[in-house]
Amino acid sequence: MKVLIISQYHNAISNRSEADIVIGLKKNGVKITVLTISNSPLKPLFYKHGIRVLEGHPQSKIDIKALWLLRQLIKEEDFDLIHAFNSKAISVSCLASFGLPVSVVAYIGARDPSVFDPTAFLGIYNPGIDAIICVSDYVKSDLVARKIVSKEKLFTVPKGIDLNLYENISPVSLVSFDIPDSAFVVMGVANVRPVKGIDYLIKAFAQLHQYNDMYLVLVGKDTDSEKIHHLILQCQNKGCILTLGYQPNVLPLMKRANVYIQPSISEGLSKSVMEAMSLRTPVISTRCGGPEDLIEDQVSGLLVETANVDAIALAIQKLYNQRELCQQFGDSAYKFLSESYTITSSVEQTIEVYNAVLNRYLRR
Repeated sequence: MKVLIISQYHNAISNRSEADIVIGLKKNGVKITVLTISNSPLKPLFYKHGIRVLEGHPQSKIDIKALWLLRQLIKEEDFDLIHAFNSKAISVSCLASFGLPVSVVAYIGARDPSVFDPTAFLGIYNPGIDAIICVSDYVKSDLVARKIVSKEKLFTVPKGIDLNLYENISPVSLVSFDIPDSAFVVMGVANVRPVKGIDYLIKAFAQLHQYNDMYLVLVGKDTDSEKIHHLILQCQNKGCILTLGYQPNVLPLMKRANVYIQPSISEGLSKSVMEAMSLRTPVISTRCGGPEDLIEDQVSGLLVETANVDAIALAIQKLYNQRELCQQFGDSAYKFLSESYTITSSVEQTIEVYNAVLNRYLRR
């Protein structure tokens, strides 16, 4: 089986789980070629495992240069499958493969785009897609409900995680930001968008102004924006809120946190939640989809209703006052991941999807 993987791989840390799955496919006999960006930091890792890496990832959904490069590759290399991991890759793969004997497998990691977004029909709604791998049943059920994509094309394959990569992560000190090592740190990691619910987290933290040793640290693109700062200025405990903006490596920060918060309205699975669990940092998450597959309420974390400021505040207060639960939840979450979300499982399920697609293709 010859497969062309198309993904950006722009961050060696945040893209590592996906890269490990690709490596696992190679170890299981799949002939893998990776098409990615020119400066991908994961190239050396792929090379180490004997995976061929090409440059030329699409820069848009209709990238003519990438389209012709890909079409030529399909003709010359005789690939059985193209596995496209983002909307640009999906669109160009469908266009380039038109009329050629190759199947296209798409990946989706969040609820699908609106049917009112016409570009979605170049991507995940493209009729040229042979199969869609959904990161969770939550994402799959949403696609089913929209009745645009055939159920036969939909598969659920969660991205596993290699817990060994998190064993030697050391917590970073925040003393340079005037946060004492003894402080109780609440952390949220997200690129600011309405669906991420960061405003609810800030408002919830504002209710906890009586705790002088509690701090909120926000990490991610635009967490240091004027809009977020305006919201923080309205908080009585604004001096206890730190915004760090985008950080290429959030793991030492997560390790320092006493509690990780996922306040989203919707999440496909949540890589950040899985990272926190891998570090044994206890998680509070809204019931926003994917995290409900990861966390058992009151056993391996706390689940609260979405867009509920009071509920988020009460959950934080609970862990502040019952510190023993932090370790209990962190250990339980780590154990759950080690048993249920492995790289091996993700690789096996991905190969099953590949075989299903190829068997279907042969029956045409």
